Amino acid sequence: MYFYIKINLYLILFCGLLLTGNIGVAKDILMQADQFEVNQVDQIVIATGHVQISYNQRLLQADRVIYYQKTDKVIATGNVYVTDQDQDNGFLYANYLELDENLKQGVIENFLLILKDGSRVAAARGDIDPDRLSHFDYAVYSACRPCQDNPKKPLVWQIKSVSVTRDGSTHRLIFKDAWLELFDIPVFYVPYFSIPDGTLKKQSGLLAPKIFSNRNTGFVFGLPVFINLDASKDVTLTPYISLKGTAVLDINYRQRFTSGYIDLDGSVGIGDYKETIGSIEHKYHNDFRGHLALKGGFDINNHWRLGMDVTIASDKSYLSDLSFNKDPMIASTIFTEGFLSSYSYFKGQGIGFYGTRDIDINQQQTFALPRLVHYYRSSPSFYNTYWDLRSELTALHRVDGRESQKLSIDAGLNWSSIDRIGGVWNGHLAVQSDLYHVQGVDPDSEVFNPNTNKFTGWQGRLTPRAFIEWRYPMVKSLSDASNISIEPILSITAAPSRKFSGKVPNEDGQDIILDPTNIFLANRLVGVDRPDRGSRITYGFQFRYDNYLKDWQIYLAIGNSYQFNKNLFPEGTGLSRNVTDLVGTFGVILSKQIDIGYQFQFDPNNKKFRRQEITLKGDFERFTLNASYISLQNYYVSTLQPSNYEWATAQLSMKLSPYWTIGVSTSFDAKNNKFYSYGGFLTYDDECFNFGVTFRRRTVQENSRKTDNFIGITFSLTNIGGINPGVNFK
Repeated sequence: MYFYIKINLYLILFCGLLLTGNIGVAKDILMQADQFEVNQVDQIVIATGHVQISYNQRLLQADRVIYYQKTDKVIATGNVYVTDQDQDNGFLYANYLELDENLKQGVIENFLLILKDGSRVAAARGDIDPDRLSHFDYAVYSACRPCQDNPKKPLVWQIKSVSVTRDGSTHRLIFKDAWLELFDIPVFYVPYFSIPDGTLKKQSGLLAPKIFSNRNTGFVFGLPVFINLDASKDVTLTPYISLKGTAVLDINYRQRFTSGYIDLDGSVGIGDYKETIGSIEHKYHNDFRGHLALKGGFDINNHWRLGMDVTIASDKSYLSDLSFNKDPMIASTIFTEGFLSSYSYFKGQGIGFYGTRDIDINQQQTFALPRLVHYYRSSPSFYNTYWDLRSELTALHRVDGRESQKLSIDAGLNWSSIDRIGGVWNGHLAVQSDLYHVQGVDPDSEVFNPNTNKFTGWQGRLTPRAFIEWRYPMVKSLSDASNISIEPILSITAAPSRKFSGKVPNEDGQDIILDPTNIFLANRLVGVDRPDRGSRITYGFQFRYDNYLKDWQIYLAIGNSYQFNKNLFPEGTGLSRNVTDLVGTFGVILSKQIDIGYQFQFDPNNKKFRRQEITLKGDFERFTLNASYISLQNYYVSTLQPSNYEWATAQLSMKLSPYWTIGVSTSFDAKNNKFYSYGGFLTYDDECFNFGVTFRRRTVQENSRKTDNFIGITFSLTNIGGINPGVNFK
């Protein structure tokens, strides 16, 4: 039965019984039990059998509860269970519990406390006060859960401490005279230490140390110190020191705002290092080293937002030496963009590049400031006709080399319709207008910093184009959950075939890639510096099969063009002859477990494949597979030497059990018939313990980087910490 009880310094119980006294602060209690006994003389209430007491968002359950009204004391015995509504204080199980009238402060014996993050504290006796200090005598702490099949089996690790204090204000557990035990074997003694109690998402303290090695700094050790400023911001200080004398302090500041965030990371230090610029190696002794990296984003209002991702460094190898950033080319940008309407978009940005490879000369890297782009599209009108307009104003700079400023406006009229037999027609008429002012450009080459034959001046051009396309989609339903579609495609494009002046530098369209995603477009090329040229007829088809019930998909697309002019593009692009290369793609997706993709570019003149790409992805319950193969034969890529390339990669991981995972990976240079790299890993990961071993070997020297071996060992105890080192052995 249920009783609603109101207490005015005395307990009001069932059956209308009123124990009078001085009127105090009203408190509401909801009580349930199989049986109640009331001693009016001693003012004692005894509840037995499935007792439940709910008060102030706290719940107490027990076999027997005695309430001493004179002393405001509650004693619970037998299968005692206590928790609160938000479960911040965890779950408390005990044989004996003595509490005050608020069900908070008291004495406890033979108890188990399960914290909010799942970790556990067991002790023989304790004094509890969730909001202040709780003291536990001869306690055991662990994040490991007992084995369900054999609860007496030793835990992977546990901490036995003479005294444990839980500070409710700082949300930490403080251990004194503690031993760390692995499988019940004491391995490490510490007189005093503290850890978070799991109720907060982040707390100040030491993080796992960072250990690694490389040729410039040698063996490096870093110890991060995390400082939680408040719920929205924090700082991490990481001092680094190496055996070769490098000393660095890294500071990372993060803050979350209502409308955005910032992540600022900077470091400063001294050390010895080597830096290769072009073909010249420079050596520095006790020189300044440092970096600054800023990421952030802000929603200004419903239409405008601001963002940045900027990285600068003292030297090319610094970021990789200290494992801050290992990318070979680092792009920095700051931007603002506005979604002006459903048909209008603006973006203004600055872009810069920083190369970390030996061959990179950063004084010749370009940076764009400003780059302003605006897109506009009118609302559809008669016969689904609309205008579109793309405008760009960009100024490109270099510390040492050519520069240019350009204004480009691409305006077009578009229309689409469906004929009587179901054919879909799309049309496009457009003119691209470009105005350039350039400095230090060599008209006969794309050298960034020419010594002679430099041109400075103005250049302008108009590039019209016309495009009409016809598609005839045919769809057949095979069942309620599957269908098949075939769509032939035919298009005609008209554009000037003239050669563009070399006085206009090619900064944004150096690589020409022909594939099924762009062969059917009016403009197959990227950027505005080199618009697509020549008139052509393009033909092909698309095929697709979908089974929505089994989640299967099969697709195929093939396209080819006949160009009325040849030699408009370099050899190796597939666009240099009248008949372009045949491009296609084929794929099979089965239930999101198997994904097979194949792309090709076939040269009909030489009857050879110019490019082939194969990808294989498998995601199963026990293992995952990612494999790829790419082959380039006489393929034009401005940054690739030589143009023949054949490469294969594979990564396979398998779950040996719910906790054990093993994996292997390799990169293979099929053209030279040798492995570029190979390696593997073995990990164990459960709720309380993480261990892993990683091995990787690079067998090829490139960009003055020596061949090396990498061995990484990960060891971590949940909530306690661990190590995550990576050591290169040269």
